Amino acid sequence: MNIRTISALAVLVAGSIAAAPALAQSGFYLGGNVGVTRANFDEEQANQDLLGLGFSSASTTVDQSGTGFKGYGGYAFTPNVAIEFGYFDLGKFTVDSTVSPPGTAHADLKYKGFNVDVVGLIPLGANFSLFGRVGVIHTKQDVSVSSTGSVVTLVPSDSFNKTSWKAGIGVEYMISGGLGVRAEGEVYNVPNGSDDKANIALLSVGLLYRF
Repeated sequence: MNIRTISALAVLVAGSIAAAPALAQSGFYLGGNVGVTRANFDEEQANQDLLGLGFSSASTTVDQSGTGFKGYGGYAFTPNVAIEFGYFDLGKFTVDSTVSPPGTAHADLKYKGFNVDVVGLIPLGANFSLFGRVGVIHTKQDVSVSSTGSVVTLVPSDSFNKTSWKAGIGVEYMISGGLGVRAEGEVYNVPNGSDDKANIALLSVGLLYRF
């Protein structure tokens, strides 16, 4: 499932909440998820940026996969509508470039932040619910850079902060009492340097407890 599909389905789920019968209980809940992340960094744009600095050739590869997790607390105003506050860590991604005249550059990119989401649930029966979410996030990107040869690192580390959006869809199953499990896919629109933004998808599973 790609990033555009997750975003589109989240909108469809949110639009169906008003007509949904109730299943999950209202009140407070806590939870946490862990999973894999996937970024969409533009390798060709990185090459163009290096060529713009005066290098005669550039080749860039990006490790676009990582491991992420999140923790959250929420309050369900009704059995079908809730608000969640959370912390997320989308993991580390690496960028490696080789240029001519001979030189290399290596960058580690890390993403962490906070979110506020509106969540809507549609019951599917037998303790299952489909849910969608849209939210506001504040993300910090930490960048560490090292280089060799003709590439000179003037600023070995930096950080960038931006407020943007996230969206997601998932399935919830209530096991017994207040204990449940969730599996979901989300898209985080995150900073990529001082001007650009990128999307990172998080596919995760986890537990929640409804009080």
